[in-house]
Amino acid sequence: WCTSLTEIKVAEGNTSYKDIDGNLYSNDGSSFIQFAPNNDSTSFDIPDTVEKIENYAFNNCDYLTQVTIPGSVKTIGNSAFNDCDSLISINLPDSVESIGNLAFNSCNSLAEVTLGKTLTNIGNSAFSKCKLLTEIIIPDSVRVIGNSAFSDCKKLEIIQMSDSVKIIGEDAFYNCESLRSITLPPTLTSI
Repeated sequence: WCTSLTEIKVAEGNTSYKDIDGNLYSNDGSSFIQFAPNNDSTSFDIPDTVEKIENYAFNNCDYLTQVTIPGSVKTIGNSAFNDCDSLISINLPDSVESIGNLAFNSCNSLAEVTLGKTLTNIGNSAFSKCKLLTEIIIPDSVRVIGNSAFSDCKKLEIIQMSDSVKIIGEDAFYNCESLRSITLPPTLTSI
């Protein structure tokens, strides 16, 4: 990655992409493609035209402590927030239906996560290695928790999940050495 990149500009007349405040979007504004990795902003509000946060959009953005995700976002791509070391909390609106693989992997400061009410799929290693995460509430809408989804979350103590979960992937909670409580749903068909 271009870790020194502080700003992205798109030439006038480009019909595929546009830039807003030094960040890259699809031309229609429905996809957020790339936050400049070395932008020293500590907070960022994603515009409410965005429906998809693309793969690697915020990957390795070390300065960000807070990102506001609007109710227009439906999908969070693979590795979208991977290695965002300073990100403290994330609140996913009810519009988010899926979280990609490694989406929040290795967010070492991430201590609080709120998942929206229409989320159906948590990708492989989505929250793996989130060292400060202590509790996760899986909403009623979730059907699949991917492989290693919460593995190596050393301080994770409590997992609450509803009867809607059908599949829990391999090693989903592997090496969660502080885990005190988990209730598996009666409808579970695969671990």
